[in-house]
Amino acid sequence: MEGLVQADRVVEKIGVHYERFAKRVDVKKLKGSIWDHLEKKVSKDEVVEEAGDAENALNESGKRPREPEADETTFKSVVENVAGKVPSNVTVSFYFICVLHLANEKGLELKGQDDLRNFQIRKEKA
Repeated sequence: MEGLVQADRVVEKIGVHYERFAKRVDVKKLKGSIWDHLEKKVSKDEVVEEAGDAENALNESGKRPREPEADETTFKSVVENVAGKVPSNVTVSFYFICVLHLANEKGLELKGQDDLRNFQIRKEKA
């Protein structure tokens, strides 16, 4: 028994509570709701930008007019705004999966934040 290696430390088993049944979520509908939210945000930003351009035309005091930027929102705001339009059993994981699908399909840019609590979703204006 002298040639045996001492056993590694045994870690105590951690009980993870998980769903026992798969949830049924209409991913197509959820993606549609998220995309509708992003589209409405673009429309609102375009109206604000046009009003801003009118102000910039009036205020020619050496400041150059701001250039149109890509539309940007956060994942947190998407979840908060879309949550009322979809069933309550939809988890944040489903929102994340659908945002990844939309990023691939629609060419969205996802940019993480330093604290890793949220991320930016940017949609280039056409």
